[in-house]
Amino acid sequence: MKKAAIILLLGTAALSGCSSKGGSVSIVRASSQESSSCEEALKEYFNAMYTKDSGGVFYDYMFPDEVIGAMEESGRYSGMVKTFNESQKKNLGRDDGEYSFGRIVTEKEITEDQADSIKRYFVSISAPYAEISADRLNITEGYELTYDYLKNGSKAGEQNVFAVKLSGEGWKIITQ
Repeated sequence: MKKAAIILLLGTAALSGCSSKGGSVSIVRASSQESSSCEEALKEYFNAMYTKDSGGVFYDYMFPDEVIGAMEESGRYSGMVKTFNESQKKNLGRDDGEYSFGRIVTEKEITEDQADSIKRYFVSISAPYAEISADRLNITEGYELTYDYLKNGSKAGEQNVFAVKLSGEGWKIITQ
């Protein structure tokens, strides 16, 4: 699947109403999504995977804000975003289809054990860029979701994700 290839290429390792409601998705930094719904966040993340020049949105959904800040301070963030964007242009240019978010197929709240694992995951993927502590990450909502996506209007597949809302930050998406 193209999304997995993009993530591997880059070396990168859910709800008050996450049910399908429709609506438009705007592109904003994760830190300003405090009132966004889980579904809107998931759609925005999906759209970032299939839109040129969306590396900033992709990484905002991937890393805690503290880590993004450390990346920006060190000068690494802009290079990562640039690499993502260049890869997107190449990959999207080779595809003959148009991908779109379908609907949320299943959703369930995460367990306490899953929340602890997700915190450890954030610590692990953040380690090359910043030292963060799992106990400083406060998950206020979290869901294990399956959504489907379309290619040229027909169902093309399903994806399993975790969507978690970090206190004061907004939603973060973890693909499974």
